[in-house]
Amino acid sequence: FGGRARALEIMAANPGKFDAEHILVVCRLHHFPDGALVLYEQAGLYREVVQHYMTENDPTSVVASCRRFGDRDPNLWLTALNWMASRDQIPIDDVGEVLKEVEEKDLVPPLMVIQILSQNPGAHLSLIKGFVTSALQRDKASIDKDSALIAQYQEETERMRGEVEALRSEGRIFQSRNCSACQQPLDLPSVHFMCSRDGQPCVFHKRCLGDSEHECPLCGEEHQRAINMRSSQHLVERSAVHESFFRQLNASEGRGFETIAEYFGRGLF
Repeated sequence: FGGRARALEIMAANPGKFDAEHILVVCRLHHFPDGALVLYEQAGLYREVVQHYMTENDPTSVVASCRRFGDRDPNLWLTALNWMASRDQIPIDDVGEVLKEVEEKDLVPPLMVIQILSQNPGAHLSLIKGFVTSALQRDKASIDKDSALIAQYQEETERMRGEVEALRSEGRIFQSRNCSACQQPLDLPSVHFMCSRDGQPCVFHKRCLGDSEHECPLCGEEHQRAINMRSSQHLVERSAVHESFFRQLNASEGRGFETIAEYFGRGLF
């Protein structure tokens, strides 16, 4: 044992100074896995390190290796998840940490995580309860944010409708003398838009508009928000999906994985 300990010290202190392939063969021939692990780490073969502990059926060391090298190769966590899901007995505590890292690093969509774990007949819904709850909370926060934007868009739309109605029913006299862009006196050719800024009609020298003569450069962003509002209306309906989801989940009677996979697969979250 003293000789092996000394060999480890030499290998660790002199990375890259040996024929790694030759030493790896020697380590395998003499059943010296610690030496092989040092070589794997020095060569950046972190997946091989994790694979070694998988072969040894050591989930705790698998997680420890992912924790150690995961910043350099985040997909190690996904490798660990697939391996744990394939075991007859899923290590609950270890897979919990793996799920946490997969979620925080956003390695794969929630549906894929559910599909991986659902392949194991021994997997219970409690295994991913925290994972699914967290995914739903993130989605709800996004919906709440979108709902606030929609309320703002609706208010702006009402104001715009009033302006449109005024344009239809009332005449408008353009009396601006200066370009809204350069503030210099207007001359021809000029372009008048029906919008206004700070109570003043938007009017520009044509040369000041460049390629934007079909849209007011001052109010274009506001107009785009109104367009975005139309495409965002469906987000309000998504808030009701969560209630429906939990009702179905409670009534699933042992088919929880299928219910969760169905909702994620349909893009409802």
